[in-house]
Amino acid sequence: MNGEKLRKRSSMRKKMALVFGVLISGAVLVSALIALYTARKAVTEKVEAQLKEKAIDTAEIIDGRIRTVFAAIEGLTRLSVLQDTSLSYTQKAEVLKNEAVFRPDLIGLGVADMQGHYYSDKDIIEVGDLEWFRIASKGQQFVSEPFISRIYNQLIIVLAIPIYNPNQQQLGILVAITHGTRLSQDIADITIGTTGYCFVLGRTGTTIAHKDTTLVSKMDNFQKNAEKDPSVKSVAEFSRKAVASQTPSIDYYQYKGMENIGSFAHMKTTDWTVVVKAPVNEFMGTVNSLRITMAVTG
Repeated sequence: MNGEKLRKRSSMRKKMALVFGVLISGAVLVSALIALYTARKAVTEKVEAQLKEKAIDTAEIIDGRIRTVFAAIEGLTRLSVLQDTSLSYTQKAEVLKNEAVFRPDLIGLGVADMQGHYYSDKDIIEVGDLEWFRIASKGQQFVSEPFISRIYNQLIIVLAIPIYNPNQQQLGILVAITHGTRLSQDIADITIGTTGYCFVLGRTGTTIAHKDTTLVSKMDNFQKNAEKDPSVKSVAEFSRKAVASQTPSIDYYQYKGMENIGSFAHMKTTDWTVVVKAPVNEFMGTVNSLRITMAVTG
């Protein structure tokens, strides 16, 4: 009789131990999941806020560099030879050709009249149909996206600055030609995390500055690429959102099997889109370590 009671008590203890063991294990698991969720959420919110600030700051930095270039070139518009209406545009272009020799960052300098004729050391051509002429002829400074020049037969960026006389009458347009990958070089020092970097998209999503300059040379556009290659659909959608967004924001995308987080902001000088991106795992390393530690501890 006593033996049967002992067996019942032992069985009851085992059942209670099992119940309490399950409850404790469940409590540990739930606590771990809540802690991991809270940690991941906190890290994600911090990363998103920092990336957004980084995108805004980077856009301002690039704006500042473009303004600096304009300021350095704008002084040339006050050269007496460009103000002298008695000189031909061919003569003015010859003077600018000599001036360009002292500016190794430029491919060339030229001048355009108000009728849409561009004069340089290469030739005289019609440019009335080009965007830089249409904008600059209305009195606004303009910097173009990289494109293949029909004059220089290479990838270039055009900076166009109106030329005014002392009476504020526009006499023509000063045209500075620089290398199409110059903007890529200007942003090469901007990094995010360990392997993250910055790139710039044009108004239609074309890559106009990137650490991989071949993308710039090919005038690569993920939105167009996605029409033929479904594997870039995610990054194409990210590009579409970035270009269309009017306010700085955050989004995620998959590229070559890796999840990335990117933030974007528009530049004020050009309305181009600056993107800063990095692999998500680089920012979640601490959370992943915490997950392993809590699993072992549990």
